[in-house]
Amino acid sequence: MTTNATFSPVPDHLIAAANQIDLIELAGRYTELRKKSVNEYCGPCPKCGGNDRFVVQADKFFCRNCHSGKWQDAIAFERWIGGVSFGQAVSNLTGVDLPDAKPMPRTAPIVKRKPARLSTWNAGAKARLLASLQDNLLADVGKPGRAYLEGERALLPATWRAYGLGFHPDANGLGPAIAMPWYKAGRLVAIRYRYIHLINGKREVRSETGSIFEGHLFGGQALLSFVAMPPDEGRKNGEWFRTLVLFEGELNAMSAHQIAHHTGVDVLSVGSQSASIPSGIIAIARRYGAVFAWFDEPALAAAAAVALPGCHAISSPNGQDANNLLQAGWLGGFLAAARLKGCQGNAEKIERLKWDLWDGAQTEQGIDAGAQSILDELM
Repeated sequence: MTTNATFSPVPDHLIAAANQIDLIELAGRYTELRKKSVNEYCGPCPKCGGNDRFVVQADKFFCRNCHSGKWQDAIAFERWIGGVSFGQAVSNLTGVDLPDAKPMPRTAPIVKRKPARLSTWNAGAKARLLASLQDNLLADVGKPGRAYLEGERALLPATWRAYGLGFHPDANGLGPAIAMPWYKAGRLVAIRYRYIHLINGKREVRSETGSIFEGHLFGGQALLSFVAMPPDEGRKNGEWFRTLVLFEGELNAMSAHQIAHHTGVDVLSVGSQSASIPSGIIAIARRYGAVFAWFDEPALAAAAAVALPGCHAISSPNGQDANNLLQAGWLGGFLAAARLKGCQGNAEKIERLKWDLWDGAQTEQGIDAGAQSILDELM
């Protein structure tokens, strides 16, 4: 496993963040993987070939030939596959520049890399594009976008800033759209466009050319800074005292963030109803004291609840999703009621929920009438 020399300037929380990377997704860029069991994949070794000597799980890997069957972590994989230093490996995985991290040339793997769209995604150019789209949203050209977000979707400017939203006046030649950036370990990996007008009678979404959604989640940019940081010795991590809700669409996730982040709720999104649940979310979910999956279709919510440890399924009431409830003024109360139900009578969890709501009620934003009703019931 990876060790960090005592003289290394790499902070412990960055080491922990680097090792949170989904190794199945990362390794899949270098070799063809096939499912071996529920949580394990195998395939040819990116270095020495073979058929199935390379074995990988979400948080560890080994090659029976290269590593004698001994498990290694994500940082070890980055060092091994790229021939880079410890600091550079952490920098590569987290996207954080480190003083002593100097890029080193990678040796080409023996096995042909799995075809991917990485070659069409120029992160630097796309980041510059995103910056211009973010400027657009606040400029005169972005007036239709602001009207759509605040007027039609009830999403406030603080939420736009939290998620780094932008505005494209003619995205992919189909008309004006809200730009929603996706990140992986601090790196921009995708931009989703949600059009503000109907296209052929439908609400449509598209993406910037080369965007990579597979294996990724939307919303990490709005999580609190301590998420994924290691806890102090003998203490639980900060997420243990918070609630995680996994959504389908980005707008629904942002709606819940807006109404409930100050009551101890964090949100992430898989991006669409047809998207699969990235295996990396399992490690994230384990860190939270309460986990919920809110999908429009009850069967999908139930499937997500099975995949995630200790997760409770939420179904949209009467076909109304989170953004619908936000617009109606009911979202905070609905979430609070779902969280209370998820406590399943556990006194400690109920007490934690009570004080989460109380803390939220003391903020300038406050809580909505439904959440206040739940709080009154608990006090």
